[in-house]
Amino acid sequence: MKSYLADVNVWIAIAHSAHVHHNRARDWFHGLDRDQAFFCRFTQMGLLRLLTNAKVMGSRARTQPAAWEIVDQFSRNGRVQYLDEPSGVTTAFRNLTHGKRAASSWSDAYIAAVAQCSGLTVATFDRDFRKLGVDALILA
Repeated sequence: MKSYLADVNVWIAIAHSAHVHHNRARDWFHGLDRDQAFFCRFTQMGLLRLLTNAKVMGSRARTQPAAWEIVDQFSRNGRVQYLDEPSGVTTAFRNLTHGKRAASSWSDAYIAAVAQCSGLTVATFDRDFRKLGVDALILA
């Protein structure tokens, strides 16, 4: 049974019913067993940031306390756990960023390093994770 470090794009798709990938993300999430989906600090902060951003959420933008409540709802769900930064992540992150990638890959490389050091598969809609050579489930 695989466990997943869900990318920010998956968490926001689950949380925001108007998101283009909401149904796919929700179906994937509901198909998981207990303790199979993980937040790390980076993905948690990314979700909080997007939930409070009117450009992303439109009229459904949340206040900071309301955004925390959504994260808390996920955390109370038996499928979800919070993952502290694992040992070795700095080295893995450096190794994944030694290539000639675009600046946008910093975030992907960090998420990939956390997943790699934790033995998790990245769940994402971003096909570029395949370029990082880590185990990734592309939901799109």
